[in-house]
Amino acid sequence: MNAINSSPLNGAPLVEDGSLDYLPLDAISAEDGFNPRKFFQDAAFEELVQAVRAEGVIQPIVVRPSDIEGKYILIAGERRYRASVQAGCEDIPAVIRLVDDRKAAVIALMENATRADLSITEEADAVRIVLTHSGNDKDEAAKKLGWSRQKLDQRLALLHAHPLVKQALTEQTIKLGHAVLLCQLTDAMQETTLASIVNDNISVADLKARLSGFALELSSACFDTKDCQSCPRNSSIQTSLFEDALSGGKCADHECFGTKTNEALLLKKEELAETYHVVFLDTERDPNTYTEVSKTGTYGVGSEQYEKGCKGCANFGGLLSSKAGCVGAVTNDLCFDLTCHGEKVTAYKDCREITVNTGVEEETTPSDDKTAKPSKTGNKPAPKKPTASAAMPKRVSEKIDAFYQRTAEQAALKDVNASLSLALYTVLEKVNKKEDFIVDTIKDKWSKTIERPAALKLLYGCTVDELKLMLVQAASHLPNLESESFPNRDGLVATSKVLLTLTKTDCSEHFLLDKSFVEVHTKGGIEILLKEAKNSNGAVFVTEYEAKHGEGSFKSLLKMKHKELVEKAFKFGFDFTGFVPTCISKNLLDTKSK
Repeated sequence: MNAINSSPLNGAPLVEDGSLDYLPLDAISAEDGFNPRKFFQDAAFEELVQAVRAEGVIQPIVVRPSDIEGKYILIAGERRYRASVQAGCEDIPAVIRLVDDRKAAVIALMENATRADLSITEEADAVRIVLTHSGNDKDEAAKKLGWSRQKLDQRLALLHAHPLVKQALTEQTIKLGHAVLLCQLTDAMQETTLASIVNDNISVADLKARLSGFALELSSACFDTKDCQSCPRNSSIQTSLFEDALSGGKCADHECFGTKTNEALLLKKEELAETYHVVFLDTERDPNTYTEVSKTGTYGVGSEQYEKGCKGCANFGGLLSSKAGCVGAVTNDLCFDLTCHGEKVTAYKDCREITVNTGVEEETTPSDDKTAKPSKTGNKPAPKKPTASAAMPKRVSEKIDAFYQRTAEQAALKDVNASLSLALYTVLEKVNKKEDFIVDTIKDKWSKTIERPAALKLLYGCTVDELKLMLVQAASHLPNLESESFPNRDGLVATSKVLLTLTKTDCSEHFLLDKSFVEVHTKGGIEILLKEAKNSNGAVFVTEYEAKHGEGSFKSLLKMKHKELVEKAFKFGFDFTGFVPTCISKNLLDTKSK
């Protein structure tokens, strides 16, 4: 058991992760849909109730503290919990875990997976949740579950089973072999074939024999079937030779068809990566973790947010279907951050107003001017529009962070106060920010818990002599310190941004949009950059491009492949001098406001 060094939960005594206790049954609740187990056998459950009534619960359940003081949420052991309630017990032994949703889901699945009566379809539904919480890394998910990669892939394949097939397998009306074979069929065929299996008591071997002669329609393939035209397993060839052959173009080689399908899906996924930073197969994401992004409507985010925020966001993506009957179909413009999406929807609702006379929905034009006129809806100023903020894609943020650090280095070389402030703070971090070195002018605002941005702003306001005095006194203590690690990359970037704001550095004098910066963006991100592009002479990229290539040429440019789009945009020869993208300038504005 490992002690957790954290504040007590809701004022309760500090507990240890993994501690064992007897908890009142009425203090425990089970979340709907959390337990991987969906089916409880009546006979086996009744036996458990009798055993609990006679001997109590021998193996503890697993819980975690809820947001309500003294209450707990069940992670694993729902059958024992239910049996204890039915047996009339007052309390139950429980292991208390201090874990988040992701870890709780893994624990629940692992605890149930070790028991023989957890159905395979219940494992399949639960493993997708674990995969989602593992960053879509199948190897990582398999490692957490203690499974082989083959077992994980087998369970994911069962997600294509029709709900009735899943139910039949869970209730043991059919066997696993039945379900595996049925997963290869469309939903409609699964439903009808399942009825035949149950009514006619068809064995797995018989079903396999029947389906072995069942061919796949080449017209439904998501891959190029050119090579299939000369394949001996293509029924169109056999039709010209044999009267009893299958009619039409059908493939009798399921393995080949499946291989080509998987290759086509991977290629499609790579192509979609030019448009989106995230692209998933339907088996890789829990349907409850994403939603469609629209500009207007009940769940709209607004045109400005959609164009300037969502399209360049790291959580804006697409979903690729691998389900029979619609393999390769793409669901576009999805948000994989439901919290952010909800905030943007709410913000957009707040900035809309309905024009009663015409019934036209209009966006208000908010203003920061305190003298702004009241809105049509009342005396209060119109609410502000939602900001175009978005989760920065990693490749883009790395480019921006590198620019901040390079530019901050140049700024520090030109500004003595900046370089001394940075050197002093670095030393003060090593000596635990001791207050006895701090000069009187800022001592009342200094503390050992002060964070880097606030500290640098205080130090930058001191005179050069004051900074030198503090630096000498603080540095004298360094020889007696033990070795410590230097700040991580995130800390260095934050420091660079603070220095740039303190020295009032003009980023337009240091930044120049080049291919390497543009290439890390998706096509949506590139569209945002080019639409914003306006150089120091006032020339606008879109205007200049269409003046040379004709009206509508910019839209044609955006339809090109990613690589071709970048090459074409820079081949045009637009002078980007003086242009600083919003993704850079806004980050610095956010720093100034802190």
